[in-house]
Amino acid sequence: MIAVKGVKYPSFGSVLTFLLENVVDMALDFMTTPRVFLDTHIFTLFKFLEEPDSFIPGEESGEVCFIATLPVVREVENIKDTAFSTNGQKRRAKKLLEILEDGGQDGSQLSARSYLVFRQEVSNDRQLEYFGLSQPRTPDDFFVAAVHAGTASEAIRHYVVSDDVGVRLRAKLLDRKIVVIKPSADLRFAQERDCDVPNHIQRLIRELGREVADSLRIGLP
Repeated sequence: MIAVKGVKYPSFGSVLTFLLENVVDMALDFMTTPRVFLDTHIFTLFKFLEEPDSFIPGEESGEVCFIATLPVVREVENIKDTAFSTNGQKRRAKKLLEILEDGGQDGSQLSARSYLVFRQEVSNDRQLEYFGLSQPRTPDDFFVAAVHAGTASEAIRHYVVSDDVGVRLRAKLLDRKIVVIKPSADLRFAQERDCDVPNHIQRLIRELGREVADSLRIGLP
């Protein structure tokens, strides 16, 4: 302890020891906590932000780490800005980006049992080339490749939650240790129809519909 005018302060060595111990504990916690990779629509079409613990795999009884990969964040940014997204999707996309920004590298605590982390690992593994993912072309390709990059540690249990059967199949084939999960339909928001499609596009769609109906009515090809 260091005394200054009768006030005792902890020594630099004790402070450093405390910080190091806590940093190590945090690192070990992250290295051993099960990771759950979430597909884009889980954030925008499902009630994840409202009920995160409902997406914890049933096999887990302790804390889990939800992962938002770089490809997912890019898609969420597009959803936030595009006119074809519903207001609810835009609102949830914006909220997710704010949570990730506020959490920084340490992530954001969502509940007593879960926290959310942004990860941007990149993988150039030959396994990706074998599955045609070394040069990804679609958002799903980028997501599966990012999942592969984030599952290097065999000591951790890894999960992928997606409502897309193609994503689940590819993630499972890429690494059989990954547990794939289809979310419950009860956790999906009801269909929203308030997307801000520009008026002129709506008018064009209506006009095209009338033209098709007229062609069918008079028997033109």
